[in-house]
Amino acid sequence: MEEVKVGRLGPFPRVSKPVFITSSLLIVGFIIFGAFFTETAGAVFSFLQNFITDKFGWLFIILVNTALALCIYLAMSRLKTRITGCVAQSHQDWINQKWQKLSLITYGMGGFVLQVLFLVILGL
Repeated sequence: MEEVKVGRLGPFPRVSKPVFITSSLLIVGFIIFGAFFTETAGAVFSFLQNFITDKFGWLFIILVNTALALCIYLAMSRLKTRITGCVAQSHQDWINQKWQKLSLITYGMGGFVLQVLFLVILGL
């Protein structure tokens, strides 16, 4: 496997230039498509959403249930100490910082999902 070349790009110290440029162009392209061709974008995205949910909804359910079962298995198994990184007591501070950061990210995403759900329920 080849190593990804990473370099400095503007204010970002470690960036893979091909990945950054490609993703930036895709994001800008979707923004322009959605902003200037609103009706066409709505029709295209609605068609894609309906197609994916109709044809691949069963696959999504299987994948989510498999991932949930794997998480429960790993949490209950003897491998949980390796997964969480609890290898040595000397790394306890690093582990606590890592879990705190992950918790903040998770809480932020959960709060966002609850806000969207609340707005959908209200019909806004």
